[in-house]
Amino acid sequence: MLEPPPLGSGVIKPYRMPLEEREVLGRRGREYVEEHHDIRKLVERLERVLMDVVHGP
Repeated sequence: MLEPPPLGSGVIKPYRMPLEEREVLGRRGREYVEEHHDIRKLVERLERVLMDVVHGP
């Protein structure tokens, strides 16, 4: 059975990256979260689902 890599390697790898690469990772992560987890977008999506349940698609 394959063992997953230890959690520490996931922390150490970015730590060893040049600052510029870490900054890019940070920006991309923030953009992803803002796009996919923005509370307004989540509420709109939930509202559409609930309206479909109540009124049909």
